[in-house]
Amino acid sequence: MRPYSIFAAAALVFQTSAFQTQTMLSKNHAAARLYAEAEAKAQAAARPIEEGSHDELMYALGINLARQLGDVRPLVESPDEMTHLARGLLDAVVGKVDELSQREILQRRGTELNDVIVERA
Repeated sequence: MRPYSIFAAAALVFQTSAFQTQTMLSKNHAAARLYAEAEAKAQAAARPIEEGSHDELMYALGINLARQLGDVRPLVESPDEMTHLARGLLDAVVGKVDELSQREILQRRGTELNDVIVERA
C-alpha cells in the first residue's frame, strides 16, 4: 500500500466518523429540543392560572363543559380505560377525528358501547 493511501483511508474514516458524530449530535439536539419544549409545556400547565386572565376564562369553560358531560368515573374500571376515554374525548373535541370517522367507530362499536353504559351506569 502506498503511504498516501494510508492517509487517504484515515481521512475517509475521520470524515465518515465526523459525519456520523454530527448526525448523532443533530438527532440528539432535536430530541433535546423536543424534550425541553415538552418540559416547558408541562411546567406551564402546572403553574397556577392567574385570576381574571383569559387563561382562567378558558379553564372555566373547560370546567363548564366537564360539568355538562357529568361524572364519567362510573363508566370506567381502570386508569387505562380512563386514558382511552379521555383520548377519544380530546380527539373528537380538537377535530383529530373527523365526523365520518366518529360515526364509523360509533356504528361499529355501538352495541358494545351501549352494553357497557347500561352495565356500568
